[in-house]
Amino acid sequence: MKFANLFYFACILILLSLSSCKSGRKVISGSEPVAQQPALGSTDSQEMVEAANIPVRTESFSFELPQDRAVHDPSRYFVIIGSFRFNSNANSFKTKLTAQGFEPVILISERGYHRISVGSYRDEAQARAHVIQVRQNFPEYHDAWLLIRK
Repeated sequence: MKFANLFYFACILILLSLSSCKSGRKVISGSEPVAQQPALGSTDSQEMVEAANIPVRTESFSFELPQDRAVHDPSRYFVIIGSFRFNSNANSFKTKLTAQGFEPVILISERGYHRISVGSYRDEAQARAHVIQVRQNFPEYHDAWLLIRK
């Protein structure tokens, strides 16, 4: 009797695990995967950017380095892929991102967090498109979000 119960339990676990193993890719307009999205500026791409569920936070911040401020100060929208309480952790992550081909910038929020930005924009739609691109090309940064400067 114990063997039968164990067998049924194992079957249920296998079925549940198989049913949850779906691809993380979303399909747009029938059969085109998101990774093959049209170029920015087209209607389909704009609709995808607006439909994406991208967390947004608005806050004031300062730049860690003066040279970063000189380059990114005109921007209002920042793509964030990391946030750390301690500067040492932020700098370690920045080094890792640089090795992956990013040009990260550390922003120090009004609450004292060290935000790691990998893109800054004057246009919100372009910033949102970059968040989507980061999420697609780097699944480990699936929680990338948008920071809007106050």
